[in-house]
Amino acid sequence: MLSFKHSEGWFNCRAVAIITDRDRILVHRDERYDFWALPGGRPEFGESAREALAREMHEELGIKTEVGRLVWIAENFFTFEGVSFHEISFYFQVSLPDDSPLNTCNEPFTRKDEGVPLIFDWHPIEELEGIALHPSFLRKALAHMPHDTQYIVHRDEG
Repeated sequence: MLSFKHSEGWFNCRAVAIITDRDRILVHRDERYDFWALPGGRPEFGESAREALAREMHEELGIKTEVGRLVWIAENFFTFEGVSFHEISFYFQVSLPDDSPLNTCNEPFTRKDEGVPLIFDWHPIEELEGIALHPSFLRKALAHMPHDTQYIVHRDEG
């Protein structure tokens, strides 16, 4: 995985899925924590972010998805459990197959990723400002996605 410990904290590279259905977006959280994130994962060495995202979505959701356009490249600086992180993430629009049962799912569902239960849920995009979604810039940005790829530097507090 493209993640390593540095003397000052951790560095992560992450590929992230923006999966929308009508006016809602798919988010997930580790059952141990009370905050949400967009699904995704870390590329392996030599694997592109796009390839990693397709693999991760297949592993986490059990279906093949279509990885679309790159929306954001974001450098996110944050502290988690007392550790400083520097993360570079590639946010892609991702489509589910038309016949996916996830398209009609209206209840949270759980999948395991490397033995860790992940809770997935659809949240209305217009209500994202009211939930603990990280990185926090997504709470507003997802309602106004740019037409061209944007580069973002973000520092989350707390």
